[in-house]
Amino acid sequence: MPHFESHFEHWPEYRVIFCKTCRFCPVPSQITRHLRDHHGHVSAAIQRQIVEAVQQIPDLAQQPGQVRYPDPDTPPIPELGVIENAFRCTAPRNNATEGGCGYMCLNIKSMQRHCKEQHGWINVQKRGRMGRGGRDTRPPQTPNRIWVDGCFGQQFFRVDKWKKIFPVAAPESARVTVDEIVQRAERQLAAQQKAIEEFRPHEVMGHQENRYEVNGWLERAGWASHLARYTWDELEHFVAIPRRKEEVTEEVTEESENEDDTQVDRSSSSSTTSSAFPRVEVELWRACQSTIRVIQAAQKSSHPDVVGLAALQYVNRRETGQKNSEKPFYGRQMGKTIRKYSRHWVRILCYVWRTHDDVEPPPPYKLTDRQRRCFQALEESVQSPVPTTDRRTPADQACLAWWMSLLDHALGDHQYDSALVSDMAVLGWDGGRGTWQPATTYTPTISAVVTVARMLIIHQARQERQAQVQRLRDVGRTEDEADHQAPTHFALVQKMVRRFMTMTTFDGAPSPMSFLLSLRTYGFVI
Repeated sequence: MPHFESHFEHWPEYRVIFCKTCRFCPVPSQITRHLRDHHGHVSAAIQRQIVEAVQQIPDLAQQPGQVRYPDPDTPPIPELGVIENAFRCTAPRNNATEGGCGYMCLNIKSMQRHCKEQHGWINVQKRGRMGRGGRDTRPPQTPNRIWVDGCFGQQFFRVDKWKKIFPVAAPESARVTVDEIVQRAERQLAAQQKAIEEFRPHEVMGHQENRYEVNGWLERAGWASHLARYTWDELEHFVAIPRRKEEVTEEVTEESENEDDTQVDRSSSSSTTSSAFPRVEVELWRACQSTIRVIQAAQKSSHPDVVGLAALQYVNRRETGQKNSEKPFYGRQMGKTIRKYSRHWVRILCYVWRTHDDVEPPPPYKLTDRQRRCFQALEESVQSPVPTTDRRTPADQACLAWWMSLLDHALGDHQYDSALVSDMAVLGWDGGRGTWQPATTYTPTISAVVTVARMLIIHQARQERQAQVQRLRDVGRTEDEADHQAPTHFALVQKMVRRFMTMTTFDGAPSPMSFLLSLRTYGFVI
């Protein structure tokens, strides 16, 4: 086994093999793929010898449950990296080893989800609101937590099903400096608390009412007053992405390298519903999948070979009011980027879906008659999806019409009459940090929404032109005549951009996109 030993080590006490180059343990059944992906410089003949050597090693773990892990108090394995500040579950369970469940993860949300699903844990932490000066009134940790933080751990594998963080003792370097770290943290906490106490709103009299000096960004956005009727937990619930059927491990639009994650499950129907996955969430999940498909189709339409360069230039220039911009709209984002952008639009849909018909409290936005008709059509289209070979399913057509109605909204006296602007306020809340997002992290969200909106404009123009050509063909026009007489992509894009995609600063009418572009510009300059 000389070639194997040159690249790997066999750790029989753990039933794993360790890659010296990659510094992690490959899954034995995937050793061929590991060599191909990470050791391409090794000849095919040597790779085959290594594979044969691995197959001859006795008692290797072939399933995740067959791996042996060191005791929690064991010093870290020198060859593996040490994970710091991990969370570890201490809840007892059947057949648990000493110390409880032992599940470990890297963030509080994952730990709370684990405790709820595996141990029936209920969060008793009271809902809090932000006080003056941005102070969060909630305690940093729920009082009935069944986990500990600040733990050390390691991982053998990097493959999803084999990933497991196992606890280890603190490294010697960490033990030596732990007191210093605690003291430093206490000093920083005391300094922060002192700064918060000293930061009091400076009261200024004016115009028969009291005004306060506040964060200029949040004052301009107006999120806190607009969403004052809701708790922070409710806001996070409104934009939570529904899960596929009864799966509990991954959200349907999680950024994944697997393209199948963004495809609708053709077998989903009313028979898949259960008490754990209400019918309304099944339909919402279908509507979310439809949104993803529409955005993917819109990206394909946003190409000069499809709609022409003039249309792409026009949809991209009206933000700044420049009349002679030559820079066309760029619609060739990578798949991972589009999935990230789509996630914002899916969350917008979830917010409206879950709040539009609430009575107490009523939603903080107002749907127009057109938006209500389009939303009802979307709801009906996903109740009983009709199988079709046409890429433009009824649900996708209804979905595109809904999004266009949301963009084409003539605002009255207040921007938050728009459901789109209202949901963008919800997206401004950072639930993980318990605070509002600053301009530096929120402006990319606006940019993502604007990019997809432009794609939808291009796609809508393409759909309208195709429909016009078909109508002319139906009344006897030749293909050339119909193509010549139908409105051009540029003309259709120009009409929509002028109506609801231009900033009011440059003669645009008040619209959701005008407000968002203005807010983004403000965020860039502060």
